[in-house]
Amino acid sequence: MAIWPHLVIASPYSTENDACIDVSMPSNAEDRDSRNQCVSHLSASGILVLPTEALSKLKIDAGFGWGIFNGSIYNGNDDYAIERITVKLIPSQIPGTTTEEPLETKEYIIDVAVPPLSKGALSMFINSDGTQEFEWHLINAFGRKIAVNQ
Repeated sequence: MAIWPHLVIASPYSTENDACIDVSMPSNAEDRDSRNQCVSHLSASGILVLPTEALSKLKIDAGFGWGIFNGSIYNGNDDYAIERITVKLIPSQIPGTTTEEPLETKEYIIDVAVPPLSKGALSMFINSDGTQEFEWHLINAFGRKIAVNQ
């Protein structure tokens, strides 16, 4: 049995201490301002939004089962350590089932700890009644620039 050395389980719920854990997509100006403040807060702490080239070097193999979104993440960058990723979950109704829950697309921030050229794990509880399937997309990632010895 393998145990991932860098497993961090994220809660999709906001906390008072961390305004950056915001599960809903910006739907109004106030939500967008909150998300912009979050990015400013992360930047002030030395955490950067990964550039497109660095983002393309992340390989995520993930999916859903038993109300959990989980999988592995490989950081193919030699100069960034990954600390957070943002995924967009797009729900759809499973054929032959019904639900009273609305099908809402949401973004989730998941804390991870993946050093350069390493593999880690990600896991997050999804509040679902089991009648929905989800498609997901990586939106962005946050990390720290690491000095590379030449």
